[in-house]
Amino acid sequence: MHTRTTDADLAAYRRAFAAEVVSMSGDWFTYVAMSVLAAGATNGAREPWALLSVSASHTLPRWILAPLAGAACDRFDKRSLLGVTQSVRALIVATMAALALRPSTSSIALIHGLHLARMALGVFADTASRSALPSLVPDDRLAWAHARSGVAWSALFCVGVALGGVTVAAVGVAAAFAIDALSYAVAAALAWSLPPIAPSIRQDTHTQSTIDEAPERRALAAAIVAKVPAAVVQGALFIAIARYSTRLASLGAVVLGALHAARALGAGLGPYAIRQRDRSSPGTLGASVAALFGALALGALTLDTPWWIAFVLLAFVGLGSGASWVHSSAAVIVLAPAHARGRVAAIELSTQSIAQLAGSALACIPFGTPVVLVLAALSIALLFALSRQR
Repeated sequence: MHTRTTDADLAAYRRAFAAEVVSMSGDWFTYVAMSVLAAGATNGAREPWALLSVSASHTLPRWILAPLAGAACDRFDKRSLLGVTQSVRALIVATMAALALRPSTSSIALIHGLHLARMALGVFADTASRSALPSLVPDDRLAWAHARSGVAWSALFCVGVALGGVTVAAVGVAAAFAIDALSYAVAAALAWSLPPIAPSIRQDTHTQSTIDEAPERRALAAAIVAKVPAAVVQGALFIAIARYSTRLASLGAVVLGALHAARALGAGLGPYAIRQRDRSSPGTLGASVAALFGALALGALTLDTPWWIAFVLLAFVGLGSGASWVHSSAAVIVLAPAHARGRVAAIELSTQSIAQLAGSALACIPFGTPVVLVLAALSIALLFALSRQR
């Protein structure tokens, strides 16, 4: 437990936060570029499946590798994990930029493979960053640190996807990849400047016993489940937004960036607009808001309503998901045992990732949207059931 926060602690946190901000700044350029690259390489019936491959490359590595990343973060120095992963990601995305200068069937396939590697390394970087927080800030400021990260994610997502859309439309996907590569290089330098962040205990502990030792097991379970409703809906929205934007021809990349920016704008306001009142039900209200407006947004995008209507609905989706993310993330870290925070964070990351992938996959098949909404409703019901049990 932290009893005193030194200047060195705060300085280290500021550098870690700066590394997170710089890394996220470039992420959204690649996010837009990969969507445009996939949609532009196909058309008609093949388009949603090409987009699903992009969504899968974002989510499958998280689902598969999260347990390994969690165990690694509980066993090894988190500074080294951050420094190595960000350095290698810089090299990977720089290679993607070089390949995008001369696009062909083979180079696009290789870009997809490299993007998968980029996301796989990101599982370790994200888990290390989250599980390192308790070593950098006092326990009573963990919620503040998570809220700050949530606001940064929102602001950078909002600006990044908008600028990413403009960059791709103006100078192409290679420039977007190059910006992302540079951001990883800077983030790696900041990560290596951190002091060593050693694990609390090097002995292994099984995931199940980790949860059983938590002082408030059901609250922890509710915090882990809280992101699922929004993740399912947002997975479907990833496909719906990309397909909607490709129907707008030359303005497609710009509209895609604007619609994703709407979600980011709402996400930044969410933790402040939707307050956490009950510690036993972290993120429940936010998850419900995200699912409700997500259903409306899916309908609007499918029916080709004016883009500004979709923009407003997506802002409310972000409002709910932002509140749910910040409140549940803070609860997970606070409630998890100190020696196993990496593994508990990995469980949460894996659960969120498979939910998002399921939403994207269902959006690619006929009548898949109603199934997405049923899954979101069921996960909200489970969340409420967990939060009601003491």
